[in-house]
Amino acid sequence: MITATNTYREWHQVPPLTWSTTIATEAQTYAEVLAAQQCDLEHGGVGGECLYGMSTYPKPDWSCKRAIDAWYSEVKLYDFTVPNPYDYNIPRGTGHFVQLVWLSSSVFGCGVGKADVPMSRMPGGYGGCKVVVCRFQSGYKASNEQLLINVLPRVSH
Repeated sequence: MITATNTYREWHQVPPLTWSTTIATEAQTYAEVLAAQQCDLEHGGVGGECLYGMSTYPKPDWSCKRAIDAWYSEVKLYDFTVPNPYDYNIPRGTGHFVQLVWLSSSVFGCGVGKADVPMSRMPGGYGGCKVVVCRFQSGYKASNEQLLINVLPRVSH
């Protein structure tokens, strides 16, 4: 997960993040809370928080890679050329991407929660849900000026 995150950040000319055990523990605790609520995604009131959830049969694995990739995929909705990037891009659903590549973020941590969920059409009547919670410090600042400074375009490789 940290490798994928830092690869995406490198593509956007920003320094790699370092892992915080403290932040990861907090994210893990919150992921378990959400999983206990059948993986209903609701932000925990913490800035710099990205959430990802899925319900599947068979039950999902513990990996965070799909979440990181999903968040980065929002790049295709982001327009780096507009003078008002917050006003234009955030309503288009790019907030996870913005946080992932935010220049001023330096540390992060993630947690995963899983739970059994009823799926009446599946063998045994149950599948699983998974929630990934990642928290970044510092979280992105909601303004056009800050996005111009902290969200850089991808460089060619």
